Amino acid sequence: MENINEVMAGRANKQLEDLIAKRSRYAAESVEAAIAELEKRGRIFTFAELRSIDLDLRQKKKEINEKQAESWYPVPEVITNDSVEPSYFSQGAVHLFSIVFSTLFGVILMAINFYKAGNKRALLEVIIFGILYNISTILLLPYIPNKQYIILGYNVLINVIGAIILTQIFWRKYIGNDTEFKPRPIGKLMLVSLFVSIVLVYFLFTHGMATHPGGLVK
Repeated sequence: MENINEVMAGRANKQLEDLIAKRSRYAAESVEAAIAELEKRGRIFTFAELRSIDLDLRQKKKEINEKQAESWYPVPEVITNDSVEPSYFSQGAVHLFSIVFSTLFGVILMAINFYKAGNKRALLEVIIFGILYNISTILLLPYIPNKQYIILGYNVLINVIGAIILTQIFWRKYIGNDTEFKPRPIGKLMLVSLFVSIVLVYFLFTHGMATHPGGLVK
């Protein structure tokens, strides 16, 4: 098993801070190793912070001892690497879904990332961005020349811009490029997104753009 100090040494500051903040989920030795690693990097903990952490760890240890006394089997308090390393949809996945499908799909992936990270502020911001960005691109459509290749180029451009905003602004601000994580699989999500896109395109061409005077097909 990998040494806990080596595990913490490979984590970003934000991950270590999150582990300490959510210390009730982790073993005492993992929290202590996270504190030691941050102190090596120059983080100064106040007496009040250390006292609060110590009291929480003591309380958790007391609860575990009580459970062990009541159980005939030992209550585990060991943290694995999986517990430390978060699982996110990668930047590449966000790029792929944003460009191939639409920025809205990339927003959904980032929203899931922020939800898993427990970052409510980032979750709210990316949802608001997705709504406003899609509304603004729709409002600009009447000013785009009504030619298929121009509209297609416009759609590709706004998807690329949306992907860049998601991965270079939201990702850097709330996850960080130095954060280690486990990439979430995208196979099933890709199939679902493809199906949804086909349905939407069919609906637009049969009920909207195909019959509307300003649509793609006249």
